Amino acid sequence: MQDFFDALTGPNGRVLGMVCVFFLGCCLAAVIAFVESRKIEVRRMEAAIKLEMLRQGMSAQEIVQVMRAGQGRCTRSSPNQALSTTTNAAPIC
Repeated sequence: MQDFFDALTGPNGRVLGMVCVFFLGCCLAAVIAFVESRKIEVRRMEAAIKLEMLRQGMSAQEIVQVMRAGQGRCTRSSPNQALSTTTNAAPIC
């Protein structure tokens, strides 16, 4: 590890340091590009699903309920209620 730091502070240290910074910057840009492209793809799929539900004649409220249920945003009155019920009642969205 000391050799690495010596190389950074030696005569060619600036070049090696700039290469390291450039490499880390490229890695960071790649990660950001991947995450953002995934978000875009998810939004495109959601838009396609919503359009299909509209074509099937679903109301806006029904679409909101379906989308919330698919994203796990449904709420129950208490966490214990979900465990204590013996029926397979759908959660209230």
